[in-house]
Amino acid sequence: RQVPIVKEKTPVNFAGFAYLGKHKQIKSNYYYSYQYDQMGKPGSAIERDLNKAMAKAQPVGLDIQRGLAVLDDSALSLVFAIERENITSERTRNTYKTMVELGGQAMFFNMKNMTIISSFPINYRKNFAYDHKPTDKDKIKAIASVYQSEFGGPLNVFIERINSVRINELDGNTFQVTKVMINSKAKNELPKNKARIVDSLLAQSFSKYLAANQNVPMIPFVKGYTVGNKIPGRFADGRVFNLSLPDADYQIELNLKAFKKKLFSQNNVEKAYRYGTIIGMSFKEPVSGSVYLESDFVSTTTKVVPVTQNNIEDWPVYRTAVELLFHEFTTELSSPSKRWVKDHAFAKDARAQMKTLKKKMELSR
Repeated sequence: RQVPIVKEKTPVNFAGFAYLGKHKQIKSNYYYSYQYDQMGKPGSAIERDLNKAMAKAQPVGLDIQRGLAVLDDSALSLVFAIERENITSERTRNTYKTMVELGGQAMFFNMKNMTIISSFPINYRKNFAYDHKPTDKDKIKAIASVYQSEFGGPLNVFIERINSVRINELDGNTFQVTKVMINSKAKNELPKNKARIVDSLLAQSFSKYLAANQNVPMIPFVKGYTVGNKIPGRFADGRVFNLSLPDADYQIELNLKAFKKKLFSQNNVEKAYRYGTIIGMSFKEPVSGSVYLESDFVSTTTKVVPVTQNNIEDWPVYRTAVELLFHEFTTELSSPSKRWVKDHAFAKDARAQMKTLKKKMELSR
């Protein structure tokens, strides 16, 4: 009779909730989250929401421990860190469409030397509708409902991610989006309130899909709050920290080259627009200088509206095309199909490049 092999779980200290960024800028960078966080009982409201969600966690590869970590080389720690908050509102007739967006990281780090080991991006957005221009009170209430959500909210996404993490995702070769370029023509299609953050949105979105679909360790893309190669932040209990960013084994560059929109079909009732995006991608190994993939890729999606509607909000549709491309590309890496590569890739040898990249990723696990 064969005895089954029982794999031990990796002990991980749970460090709770944190804000990324310089201490003095946290209140302004995360205004609505911070206002909610300080409401009610003493302590952090978001940390309480997180602890409530953590009670339901069932990680397959991690032994989540609470309290202070033992400060030795094996002191692996985990934190849910928020890195971006954005609330926008747009009036459509008598309705104010309001979107809450949160970006964060399930971040694993070494407690002794405060160095990031791996990170898994968490992006979340939810729409709200008001019959009046939303006040700060409305926005705080909206963001509170996002954190408190028991189904599908960012804290639940965090739990789902750590439930599936295994130690091989934390000790392999790392990947990082290190650069995002945006062509001037594509930038002209962006709404003003998105232009300054779209590079972060692209990097976080791509990192999220690559980590989820290929199970490779990621180093977070950071912009605007790093000091040298360190990420400052503050835990919910007020302790400040600086996490060191290691050099990634593989660097990824994204180049948003174009957004395109074209009337596709029309009848007496409705009309359909085809939206597209072209994004260049490259994967490089900085030590050897080897380039394992370099090609432009295209993605399209369709939006149908009433024939009488002339004002269309383009950005959400473009964003759908971008996310569709990232999801399909990172999924296709497992086994690139001729049809998908033919329909989406510009480089003639893109399929061969994707296969080579896949082999490198397998060595990272």
